[in-house]
Amino acid sequence: MPQESADSADPAGCAGPTDASHPTTRTGDHATTPDWTITKAEWDGVQRRTRFANTITWVVIAVQLLIAALLLAAPSLLPLVVDLPFRVPQSFTLIVAVPLLLFASLQLYGHLVTEPRWDRFRPVVWEARGCACPWCQTRVDEQPCTRHGYSRAHHAMLLGHWEAVATMDLARATRLRRDLRAAAPRTPLHWRILAPVTRVFAAYQIAGNDPDSTPWQRLRAALPWLALEIVAVAVLAVAAGMFVERRFVISFLGGCWPFIVLTPFMAMIGPGMLRGRLRCTACNQPCTTERSTQCPECGADLTQPGAVTRVESRLGKRAPLMLVPLLLLLAAPYLGRVLISALPTSLRHAVYRATEPPHGYWQNLVPATMDADEIAAATDLLITHAAPGGARPLFDFDFLPNAIAAGKLSNDAIERAARAAVQARLEFDRDGDRITAVVQPDFGALVFGQRSTPRLVFGGVSVDGGPWTPPADWSLFLHDVEEFWRANGQLKALPEEMLVFRADLGPLPAGPHVVRARCWIVLHERAWVRYAPEFDASGALIPPVGATVFELPLEVAFTAG
Repeated sequence: MPQESADSADPAGCAGPTDASHPTTRTGDHATTPDWTITKAEWDGVQRRTRFANTITWVVIAVQLLIAALLLAAPSLLPLVVDLPFRVPQSFTLIVAVPLLLFASLQLYGHLVTEPRWDRFRPVVWEARGCACPWCQTRVDEQPCTRHGYSRAHHAMLLGHWEAVATMDLARATRLRRDLRAAAPRTPLHWRILAPVTRVFAAYQIAGNDPDSTPWQRLRAALPWLALEIVAVAVLAVAAGMFVERRFVISFLGGCWPFIVLTPFMAMIGPGMLRGRLRCTACNQPCTTERSTQCPECGADLTQPGAVTRVESRLGKRAPLMLVPLLLLLAAPYLGRVLISALPTSLRHAVYRATEPPHGYWQNLVPATMDADEIAAATDLLITHAAPGGARPLFDFDFLPNAIAAGKLSNDAIERAARAAVQARLEFDRDGDRITAVVQPDFGALVFGQRSTPRLVFGGVSVDGGPWTPPADWSLFLHDVEEFWRANGQLKALPEEMLVFRADLGPLPAGPHVVRARCWIVLHERAWVRYAPEFDASGALIPPVGATVFELPLEVAFTAG
C-alpha cells in the first residue's frame, strides 16, 4: 500500500530529530522528518486487534464482578443453602472481594471511558505521523502538549513508540516510553513519585521481551521487580492482618508464592511476539514489497485494516514451557505439604501454628511410638488449633485419648487442653438498679474423644465474699451453643435463655465490689448425652464417677451506682 507523502501527513512540517530506522522526506531546503515504516493497514489493525481483546476483557470483568458479589454474599447465603459446621468470616471475604472489585472497576472504567477515547485518537496519530503524546492524547506537531511539553522535537521517539505498539514490539515500546518520560520538558507529580518503580518495571519488560537478551540477562532484570512484588505482597499481608485472622493471611500468602515464582520464569523464556517480515494475515504469506496492495498468493486486499502484519507469534514454540508454570500451580498445594513435612518437628509445628496442618494430622500420629517431646509438641499444636477462634472445625478426636491411654500425657498438658476447650467470661446486665451477673461460655473443639466431652458447669455467684447464688442444674458444651449442632445434633436444642448462666444480684450499694463466679470444667460422657450436675449442701460440685474436673473461677471488679 503506498504511504502518504510528508506534505499530506504533516502540514506543519513536524521537523525534528531523525531516527536511522525511519525513512525521511525532504521538501526543498526544509529539514528532514521521519515517516512511517509501517502501512496504514497495519496501523488500523491495532484497533481491530484491540476490539477482539476488549470482547474477552468484558467476559473477564463480568466473571470478576460475579465472583466478588458471591464472596460478599457468602457469609449470609451459604448457611441458607448448605449446613456448615463453621462460620464464613465476613472479614475474609472482604479481603478477597474488595481488591477484585477495585480491579474490575478499573477495567470497566477503561473500557467505558478510556478505550473510546483511544478509538477516536488513533486516526489522529496516523494523520500526525506519530507526532502525538501517548499519555494525554494530544497531537503535538501543531503545538506542544500542556501536561508533558512534547513537541515536534520529540517526533522521532514518538513515531518509534507508535510503530512499536502497532507491531507489538513490547521491548522497543517500553524502551521508548522510558526515554520519553526522561525527555519530557514537564514531569507530572505522579511520574516523579513512581519513578523508581517505573524504572525497575521498564528494565524487566525490556529485557524480558528483547529477543537478543539471554535468559540470564532477563532473569537479572526480573529480580528487582520480583523484590518489589514481594514487598507489595508483604505490605498487603500486614495490612490484612489488622482485620482478619493470621491463618487467613498465611493462606493468602500461600496462594501468592506460585505467581511470584512465575515472574522470573516468564522473563527467562523470552517474548511471545516478534517483529518479522510484512505478510498477509489471510494466508500468512510474505508480501512481495512494503507497498503491496494485493496478496500474490490469495488475492486479498492488503489495504484493509488488519490485512497485513509484521507480528510473528512464538507461542507455539513456548507452549511446552508454558506447561511448567501450569504444573507448578496445580502441584503447589502438594509440594507445600511435602516441603513442610520434611522440616524438623519444631519448625514444622511452628508453620502449622500459623497455618493449618493437613487433614487427619493428629489421627495419623501414634502416641505409643512417640517420645515425650514429640507428644508435648503435638499437644501444644492441638491446643492452639482447638481453642476458641482456632482453625476449626477440628475432627481429630483420637490423639489426646490415645496419648492419655498410653500414659504419655502429663496432667498439666491435660489441664491446659481442657482450659483451651472450655472458656468463659463474667459480664453484667443492668436494668435500672438491678444487676444481673452473666457467665458467657466459649467453647473450642472436642478433642478429648467420644467418652470425655468438655463441659461447663455453673455453681453460682458471690459478691464481696458473701453467700453464693443457686447453681444451675444443667451444663453446657460445644453442641449446645453452635448453630450447626443446635439444628443438626442428636440432642434437642436447649432454649436460648439457657445458653448462658445468669444470677440476679439485685440492687447493690453504690461503690466498688468484687464479684466472683464459681465454675467447673468437667470432662465427662459422650457428646450425645446430657450431663446434669449435682452439688453438695454448700453448693460445691460433686464430681461424676470417672470424670476429670478442673475448677474455673471467674472474678471481676464491678462498680455499682
